[in-house]
Amino acid sequence: MNRRQTLSLCMIVRNEEHVIEDCLRSVAGIVDQIVVVDTGSTDTTIDICKKFGAEVYRFRWVDDFSKARNESIKYAKGDWILWMDADERLDPGSINELKKLLKYEKIPVAYKVSIKNFKADGSFYFSDAHRLFNNNRGISFYGPIHEQVSPSIIAMKGELRNSNVLIVHLGYSYKGERAEKKRERNKKLLLKYVEKDPKNAYAHYTLGQFYGLNGEYEKAVRHYRVALKYCNFDKPLTCSLYNCMAEALINIKDYKSAEIFVRKSLETIPEQVYGNYLYYRISHESGNHQECITHLENLLRANEYIKKYGKRISADGVIDDEKITFSLLSCSFNAENYDIFNKYSSVYISSFDDTKGLKYIYNMSVKAKDYTFAVKILEKLYKSEKNIKYLEDMAILYIKLQKFQEAITVYEKLIMYNPENVEYYKKIAGLYAKIGQKDRAIAILSKLNIM
Repeated sequence: MNRRQTLSLCMIVRNEEHVIEDCLRSVAGIVDQIVVVDTGSTDTTIDICKKFGAEVYRFRWVDDFSKARNESIKYAKGDWILWMDADERLDPGSINELKKLLKYEKIPVAYKVSIKNFKADGSFYFSDAHRLFNNNRGISFYGPIHEQVSPSIIAMKGELRNSNVLIVHLGYSYKGERAEKKRERNKKLLLKYVEKDPKNAYAHYTLGQFYGLNGEYEKAVRHYRVALKYCNFDKPLTCSLYNCMAEALINIKDYKSAEIFVRKSLETIPEQVYGNYLYYRISHESGNHQECITHLENLLRANEYIKKYGKRISADGVIDDEKITFSLLSCSFNAENYDIFNKYSSVYISSFDDTKGLKYIYNMSVKAKDYTFAVKILEKLYKSEKNIKYLEDMAILYIKLQKFQEAITVYEKLIMYNPENVEYYKKIAGLYAKIGQKDRAIAILSKLNIM
């Protein structure tokens, strides 16, 4: 079919006046229809939605997200459906990517999008979900909370595909009363989910995640164990369960048990970041710096794999190479593995400009009495910040290396910055004396009226 494929945005909302306008604005240039199912707003949410041309339908909330989602897609007229929440925004760079996906398909198809979740402290993590799927194919949502369309697509022998579309999610960045209300709502629904279906592995897994995010790690472990007992997940979700269990066990300081689950995760899917990161955490807590090096190097390799081939686990993601390299520097120095320290010092200096890392390398190099390497770092720091303290330290290191002419050159440069500093002249005079040029030393001191 050559006809342009149309897109419906489907949402469920309630009292979202503070966030929904930005959400609707983010999709204004791509959606052909906006369907909003309102579950009881008492603020200006509906007025804002209508301002964007949305079709608004009322629906009584029955503690089940899937029922509300399925109500929303009932009104969709587009060839494709995109579902989002009011506290989400479509990343501007994803609009063209999304348009490319809107093609006629004979079978049920859903695309997985990346979700950048911001937290209250300003940090973020990535997750993903099947948010885009073709309409009129019998696709429906499943689950009272953390609802999914993938089970219905799998049941109909459709296709689940990846995409490069990005959605930004702000809901986990809320603080205060808003955050507490959302927590209590989710807790209520998850407990009800488990009570209704006590042998449902996914219900226990999501309740365990809820407790883990709220710092209730003993409760999280309890529900992860039930999830493992009834687990019928695919490999990626099984790895996520292993990792969640390991993280909760680390947080209650049961490192031995945590290591068992990390190993299971990495045996199932070796090409992952999070399992390697958790293994690093276990080794770090145990004070085994050499093992930390192994896991950090595996982390770098996993990063490269994901950048090249994509994630194999939904909840996985890339950790900043600079942070990993910095940790490698710290661990290798503490392990007195100076070959590794020098290797990653060179990587850090050539790849990153962070002065904090460079200063750390400098201090460790001085402690290790590797003054030649320390001078190279000072040169990079001085080039970046033009702080004369780096020149002063450089001159001292040249003296330690008995490179007196180089030290003289540095002090002469310092005099250009501060010609009134008598100590610089004295240092130069002393250095000339050391290299046998006593006449020059005397001449400098004479000018200072010290003779």
